[in-house]
Amino acid sequence: MDDEIKALTELAADVVDRARKGGADVAEAVARSSNNLSVEVRLGEPELVQEAGSRGLSMRVIKERRVAVTSTSDLTPRGLDRFVKDALELVDISQEDPFAGPADPDLIAKGGWPELDLYDPACGEVTAAQALELSKRGEDAARAADARIINSDGASFARGASAFAMVLSGGFRGGYAGSYAQLVVTPVAEDEGGKKQRGFHYTARRHLSELDSPESVGQEATRRTLRKLGARKVPTCEAAVIFDPDVARAILGTLASSVMSTSIWRKSSYLVGREGTRVASDLVTIVDDPLIPRGSGSRPFDGEGLLARRNVVVEGGILKTYLCDSYGARKLGRASTASAARGGGVGPSTTQLHPPALGDQGRRHPRLHQARPLRHGDEGLRLQRHHRRLLQGRVGLLDRGRQARPPRQRGHHLAQHRPALAAHRRRRRRSRSAHLDRLAHAARLGDDHRRELIRSVILESQNERGRAWLSSISARRPSSLFSQPPR
Repeated sequence: MDDEIKALTELAADVVDRARKGGADVAEAVARSSNNLSVEVRLGEPELVQEAGSRGLSMRVIKERRVAVTSTSDLTPRGLDRFVKDALELVDISQEDPFAGPADPDLIAKGGWPELDLYDPACGEVTAAQALELSKRGEDAARAADARIINSDGASFARGASAFAMVLSGGFRGGYAGSYAQLVVTPVAEDEGGKKQRGFHYTARRHLSELDSPESVGQEATRRTLRKLGARKVPTCEAAVIFDPDVARAILGTLASSVMSTSIWRKSSYLVGREGTRVASDLVTIVDDPLIPRGSGSRPFDGEGLLARRNVVVEGGILKTYLCDSYGARKLGRASTASAARGGGVGPSTTQLHPPALGDQGRRHPRLHQARPLRHGDEGLRLQRHHRRLLQGRVGLLDRGRQARPPRQRGHHLAQHRPALAAHRRRRRRSRSAHLDRLAHAARLGDDHRRELIRSVILESQNERGRAWLSSISARRPSSLFSQPPR
């Protein structure tokens, strides 16, 4: 893999040199290659075997505060010539952005980044026959674990190996390799009335040897499927809640998207202006750590060539920082947290929820000391499935400390949030009405002024669906500007 990284580095350096000679003030290129295999088995029979390799190149050029980003998979001499030419043509017609620019040269890594052990050669050596056998073992274990498993949505195995190289005109050159492997098993059980219930379990690691055995994955998938049988209604109540690990992971992902600088400067996050304030229980500490060896989101440097670093996002329930790339940091008037994703924007790494630290006398946090786990005689709710709307989820009833029937209902306490949701909808309608008024005014202006005003209205819309709707109606005749927006 070292030879592949070297070849990709030379390829990226070549197009950066060409772009600079063509007049770009800044040129940044990324070259990637990958080899992936995925297979699926259902009821013991192969259903899919797919293997593919790819090589590609992307580049960002900056000229007089104008930015253009292009990519290609045509790496022939003629294709590379066209690739560089397109980038230079695009940057000349792009609009100036006062915040555009590369990372601070003083912060760019000069080498010596950590070895995180992200690549396992064994992952790339798994053959299709071996992958099918692993999938079959997982599915067989799930079907044999309980007689109530009457069908299967199959089992799948996937593995991949990739190489990455980045070259910046500011002096950075670096690259690394990565790998992954995963196994997923999805059994189906029959519930009362002939209804089918589906569950799943998986294992995923960067190193093949660290995967759970196919038998353990299949058996756990069966346990998760059987938990869904016998659903019944649960009355509204106050109860202790246990979050399934997958749900906790999803909640952390939702928080990560809310602390990214792109969400903050666009004012599309509920955490705007909340830095330094309490946003969670004092038991909660959340860390974004890209330096965990073999971590799924680990990386030695970010997408702008800054050395990766550990960022404490929430400490003791207090929001400490937002995750910023250089662009977002300039807009917010702060320093980058080395969280840039290649291609633009912010990319969180391995986000973790840390338990409270022990005190000086070795005692846990006083809140934990007062709390106790659920045990025999207790009742509670176990949240097994997460939706993007945090008020909804699939929950399982814990009866006397044991998993009992799952309720049919979702969002049991939604009623108390309805006033807030209604207020949010009213604000959204008022915002859309204001956008319509400005678009109607734009329709009466000359072409140049009309285009500029419509563009500003679309960019100000904080909702992706709203932006798409505004873009579509702006191209129609003026009378359509007064039609009602989608709910």
